[in-house]
Amino acid sequence: MTKNNLTYKIRQNREKRAINLAGDILEAAGLLTAPIDLLALVKQESPWLVVKSGNFKDSFDGRLEYHATHDRFILFYNNKYGLNDFIPGAHHQRTRFTIAHELGHFYLDEHRAFLIRKGQAHSSTSEFVADDVIEREADAFAAGLLMPDRLIRPLVNQGELTAKRIKGFATHFNTSCVSATIRSVLVSDFPCAVVAVRNGLITWCFSSNALIEAQCYPLPQGPLKSPSAIKQWQAFSTGHEIEEELCAASNNWFRCYGPVYNTFMVSEYFLPVPKMDMLLILISVSEQDILSFYDEEIDSME
Repeated sequence: MTKNNLTYKIRQNREKRAINLAGDILEAAGLLTAPIDLLALVKQESPWLVVKSGNFKDSFDGRLEYHATHDRFILFYNNKYGLNDFIPGAHHQRTRFTIAHELGHFYLDEHRAFLIRKGQAHSSTSEFVADDVIEREADAFAAGLLMPDRLIRPLVNQGELTAKRIKGFATHFNTSCVSATIRSVLVSDFPCAVVAVRNGLITWCFSSNALIEAQCYPLPQGPLKSPSAIKQWQAFSTGHEIEEELCAASNNWFRCYGPVYNTFMVSEYFLPVPKMDMLLILISVSEQDILSFYDEEIDSME
């Protein structure tokens, strides 16, 4: 195993532990009901943890401070995003992610110990845009807190993912489309992936285990190769309407090995995120296509 592969495995394991910890905390707190009541969880940690909000403009989305004098943490969150898109009077979905992310820094032992030891505040912005290991761990915790495994996994695996189903999950769990898409892909038993496009470039990608087990690996970050995705990005970036679903050849998105080495068609679902200047693309692979390649390999061996 190369150093890069080992580093990836370690990071993946840490993120998985963070997700599992979030679910365990919710279960212990008796809050395992969607949508998750984050402030009810904060209240259970009082007086060691208190929360304050305000319009901090572009300074930060969330901030966690440790005050040694009172042996207390203060979680600040920015309310500049306004109220929820779906639920009247509720926090905006990005605000909910911010609160959940900062709770990750509070509940993850190493993060909390660092803040106590250094006595420094920790500020965060946005969701799933940081490359730092600590931030990715907190992002993973946030996703697991807002959409715990015990609740989302059974829903996702009722069928293959589509844009419509993901929007339904986002509404059900009161989360952003970005969070719902990533979380759905990671818990899906079906072969699929999600990529984020900014400035016409793929900036990150998440794949389901089923896709990796089929030896289909996403292409590296960089320019889009799918002609249909390029057109959709151009439409999105110029303020025009985009299609919700199109098809493309698999080699525009993946390098496939083993039995699945031929090109096949995949479904592309486009989910615009205007506030982040981002276009999400959910790529769904038919299980039948994957299985047919394995059947052909078995037939050729007989």
